[in-house]
Amino acid sequence: MHTLVPGKVILTGEYGALFGAPTLVTALSPPYQCIRSESGAVEVSSGLGPGFGSSTGHFFMRHKRELPLNQKDVKELRRIFRDECDLDQVKPSGVDIVAQLSGGSVLVQGEEFSQVMVPSIVLDQLWIARPQGLKKINTQQALASEAAKVLVCDAVKKSLREKWAEACEASVDSIMHADWEGLASYQMQIEAFAESAQVIAPEVVSLLRAVRSDPEVRFIKGCGALFQDVFLIYASDRARAGLAKEFEFIGRLQDHFSSQGVRVG
Repeated sequence: MHTLVPGKVILTGEYGALFGAPTLVTALSPPYQCIRSESGAVEVSSGLGPGFGSSTGHFFMRHKRELPLNQKDVKELRRIFRDECDLDQVKPSGVDIVAQLSGGSVLVQGEEFSQVMVPSIVLDQLWIARPQGLKKINTQQALASEAAKVLVCDAVKKSLREKWAEACEASVDSIMHADWEGLASYQMQIEAFAESAQVIAPEVVSLLRAVRSDPEVRFIKGCGALFQDVFLIYASDRARAGLAKEFEFIGRLQDHFSSQGVRVG
């Protein structure tokens, strides 16, 4: 018997989640298959591969709870996940595992979270893509950077954090109303804040600008550490074909949406 843990993608809110901004995360299929051997070793396989939360599989197998999980279980596991990090770095928000443990789309703000229904048209039009030329960055390494510490902790950055949180809230609202023009505008604001705080890689900024130069690309965002783990793209068939060298297109978000959280396989 093994445990199935869905993947995840952040629709909006990475880094903003570190200081309580609204964050919208969606669970993905196929799930990771997690098995603990008699020796205690944990093997996590299948799923969508790196960049989609495979580390949550390892984490859950270390701290297994009786299934199905309730909201109290999810909150406790999120707390444990955050507390396991070294004290000399910014603690992760743990929004990823909330969606992976719960399933569906989850809106997280601070310590509270709730499941929401993202419009099907949004899930259908967004494509999940893995970048071809960018190196995946470990989340804890990214959070250990001086830039991340300054962004979250420095009093001088308070105004930036407030504006960033406002943009995250507006982005969530745009997603829930399938407002692509508004979502694209707020996403570019968030990236400008991230560039100012030096928590987005320069090569990612260049890539995003190049992709947006095509008028048939209506929306693109980088997800995860330094905004470069995976990308969400809404573009015409022709535009996607033209991005084949930059991205490996995995499929529509709708086709990989998982309404189920952690479960027994």
